[in-house]
Amino acid sequence: MSVRRGGSQIEITRHTTYVSAMQVRRALMTPLKLYGQGARSQKARLVALFAGVELEIPPFTAGTTNKTPWYLKMNPNGTWPVLQTPNGALFESNVICKYLATIGSNPSLYPASTSPQVASLSRAGAEFLPLMSRHA
Repeated sequence: MSVRRGGSQIEITRHTTYVSAMQVRRALMTPLKLYGQGARSQKARLVALFAGVELEIPPFTAGTTNKTPWYLKMNPNGTWPVLQTPNGALFESNVICKYLATIGSNPSLYPASTSPQVASLSRAGAEFLPLMSRHA
C-alpha cells in the first residue's frame, strides 16, 4: 500500500501499523499486566520480549493469588497465565502469545498473510498440543 502526499510517496507497511498501535497504548498509559508463574508464563514473557511489548509482572503466588475474587473475575477457571489488557483479560498462554505477537513491533513473529492451510494448521496445533500434554 502506498500513499501520495505532496509529490512524495510514503510506504505504509505492517510494521508501521504495529508501532502506531504501541504508541497509542503508551499514550493511554495502560500497562499490560501478566499474572502467573511457570513455563507457560515464561513463554508469554519471551514472546513479549521478542515482540518489543513491555509487561508489568505483579507478584503472583500459585494457590493464593489465583483464588482471589478479583483474579477469578479475570479468569473464572483460576488458571494462569492471565494477561490484563485495556480491553479485558486474556487467558490461555497460546492466546496471550498470539495477542502479544500481533501488537508488538516485530512483525516477523506473526506474519500478516498466511495461507489458509497454514492458518488451519496453526489452529489445529493450538487445540491438539494441550490434549497431548495431558496424556504425556
